[in-house]
Amino acid sequence: MLRVMIVDDEYMLLRGLRKLIDWEAMGLTIVNTAQNPLLALDYLGKEPVDILLSDMNMPELAGPDFVAKAKALQPDMELIVISGYEDFDYVRAACSNTP
Repeated sequence: MLRVMIVDDEYMLLRGLRKLIDWEAMGLTIVNTAQNPLLALDYLGKEPVDILLSDMNMPELAGPDFVAKAKALQPDMELIVISGYEDFDYVRAACSNTP
């Protein structure tokens, strides 16, 4: 099973994503969720994660900064970005700045 972490400041999205998707059927297990990207970075510094599913707009840390720091901690981790931004260039810029 691949280990997945979900980071989003919206509690209902965190809860909904857990229930909406049949993670086990896809060979995935959610190992942690976080509403605060700073707490997520703390977790990523201690525990292996295969896939990070993250929002890009969180108040504690800008999405591009969070993504760069997360990938610096776990460079082999895959990244899936979710965003309410209509202009996806913001997300592209964040992903292109990762190591």
